Amino acid sequence: MKEKIGFVPQNDYLLPNLTVRETLDYAASLRLPASIDKPTKLRIVDQVLGELSLTDAADTVVGGFGGLRKGISGGERRRLSIACILVSLPSVIILDEPTSGLDAFTAYQLLLTLSELAKRNRTVILSLHQPRSDAFNLFTRLLVLSKGSVVYSGLTKKCLPWFSRLGLDPEQGVNPLDFLIDVSSMEVGDESKRDASKSRMERLVNAWREDGEGYSTEKNIRWSRRISKDIQKGPSEQATHNNTLKLLFMAQEGDPSLRRPGIISQTSTLTSRSNKNTLRNYGQTLGYSFQAIVIGVMLGVSYYRLGESPTDIQSLKTLCFQYMAAYFYLTNVYSIYRYCNELVVFDRERQDHLYKVLPWLISEVLSNLSINVFFPSLFAVIVYFMIGLRTSPLAQSLFILIAECILVQLGSIGFSLVSASMVREFASASLMANGISIFFFLSAGYSILKPPVYVNWIKYISVYWYGFRITAISQFKGRVFACENVPRDSVAANQCIGDQVLIGLRINPKEPLWRYFVPLLCLVIGLYALGGALLAFWKPGGVKHAAKLGSRNGKEALPESDMDIIRQRVDVEVKG
Repeated sequence: MKEKIGFVPQNDYLLPNLTVRETLDYAASLRLPASIDKPTKLRIVDQVLGELSLTDAADTVVGGFGGLRKGISGGERRRLSIACILVSLPSVIILDEPTSGLDAFTAYQLLLTLSELAKRNRTVILSLHQPRSDAFNLFTRLLVLSKGSVVYSGLTKKCLPWFSRLGLDPEQGVNPLDFLIDVSSMEVGDESKRDASKSRMERLVNAWREDGEGYSTEKNIRWSRRISKDIQKGPSEQATHNNTLKLLFMAQEGDPSLRRPGIISQTSTLTSRSNKNTLRNYGQTLGYSFQAIVIGVMLGVSYYRLGESPTDIQSLKTLCFQYMAAYFYLTNVYSIYRYCNELVVFDRERQDHLYKVLPWLISEVLSNLSINVFFPSLFAVIVYFMIGLRTSPLAQSLFILIAECILVQLGSIGFSLVSASMVREFASASLMANGISIFFFLSAGYSILKPPVYVNWIKYISVYWYGFRITAISQFKGRVFACENVPRDSVAANQCIGDQVLIGLRINPKEPLWRYFVPLLCLVIGLYALGGALLAFWKPGGVKHAAKLGSRNGKEALPESDMDIIRQRVDVEVKG
């Protein structure tokens, strides 16, 4: 069934940094069966671009994501959303209020486009509100509902005569579609108007229930026969030379030739798509650059050229913790914002069963790996040399700090993914993440050296606890500070010995760094795995459409359909 019906939701769920053509190329790669070769998919994309008048905008980026990048117009975005479904060559296209949010002219042009699609032997079903009067004749058939009950279902040209039989005629110059909405809706106002409209609605429902089937039976039979003849013809003559398309149209449900790409192909396609979307996100790149440079310089100025006095040693202890709160908190907030925007695309495509969670998760990590390595490394280098951290051994200590920053960065993003996977609204997800992060920071081992037993376990799931210990050990272990003018037999002299500083922080100076690096790496993997599990099994809401066909939930059953839902011939011209 999913191969035969295409559903277009009311809102547009598109990646902002891809061009129109790239968006359709990736949609075709994910939606079309694996049995169709690449050249054929590209030809299908070219034809869909032409059908929906998107050829001139084919190389324009989509735009969006908070308006940070100018892209295509609202009407073009809506047509692109429809095109993403059309590349799978569905026999039936269902659209949920496709004209919502568009001006009258753009909405009418969209309806004209859909009318042309219907003339190419596609069945187009859509819900509509406040259409223009000249849109009435674009529809072949109408279904009019009143509080979920049918008051008319049949050919458009026989609709007004049906209501005329019941004594309801539109006034001169009134939009026929507005007339249908008015007569089938409950009026508001005084009680007499409500009672009159209720009585009228009951009369319409009863009239259709008693005589409606006979009113449309004759055309139903002819319509079914016409479709059956088209089905018997098979693919159009222009496409008969293409064996893969021929197999697609002739295949029955469950046929292996209808199977979509496997996990490896999904991962490759999603990684390529995500790479382009990430690398062209200039606002994100600029933001990460600003974060690394500005915060790094501000910390460098605040702790500039720390010496080896007890005061500077205390400042160094503070820095080992403070730089994480200063840098990675912003990473956490922005990543939640990004995921809350991008996961709506994931939700929409997952509901169409385009790919599994694992391929998406792998592509997400791989496509963002470069920026998640470069910018934390840049931040670590700025901080290290401006503050004058440990120079012996320089290379080893610098590498440890860079590696630790990269892992904490990945862990912060993994935690953001978990938060956005639980709640899609940015305000709620951010509030939840901030509340949990407070405990992560407090349990890191600097603000509170010995947390209560009942919250002490939190440190083991906090990337900041591991990061603080790695940085502190790399800076203090085996180090003896000069501490000029400090008597060696005084209490203050204990702070001049790095191992004593670590003991004061309840850190074992003999502990090897790998005992923190390995759990930190495992925690990063665990956070991404938890985020993936939530995406696979937790349904927080958002973009949802009918998951089960035929469920009535106690409502009146609609009249039996007059067309067989089997893959019909779609006129697709594939030029050699």
